[in-house]
Amino acid sequence: MPSQETRGLGIVDAFVALSDGILITDALGRVESANPAAGRILGVDRLLGTVFEEQSALRGARTLDAEGGRIVRRAELPRDERPVTVEIVTTELPEGQGRRIHTLRDVTA
Repeated sequence: MPSQETRGLGIVDAFVALSDGILITDALGRVESANPAAGRILGVDRLLGTVFEEQSALRGARTLDAEGGRIVRRAELPRDERPVTVEIVTTELPEGQGRRIHTLRDVTA
């Protein structure tokens, strides 16, 4: 059976390798943690310490669903080749004292 330390490394590896963006924000909305895909999807080099909701890529995002502490939004992000449609799902972390996890997925058809 893998040790606690080995299991932790697997989670870190998965976090970094995912093609979906993942961010965790504090109670003030500042990014505490983000995987490389989050920056790539949003088109920014630096996310840590920034306020997630102030990202220019989120301006104009429309809310598709907002129930049970979960918000689902879609945003059209301009790119040189063609616009990219990103789905943003925001969920309150259990007992997270206002912390949230945000997932970003390219859903361009």
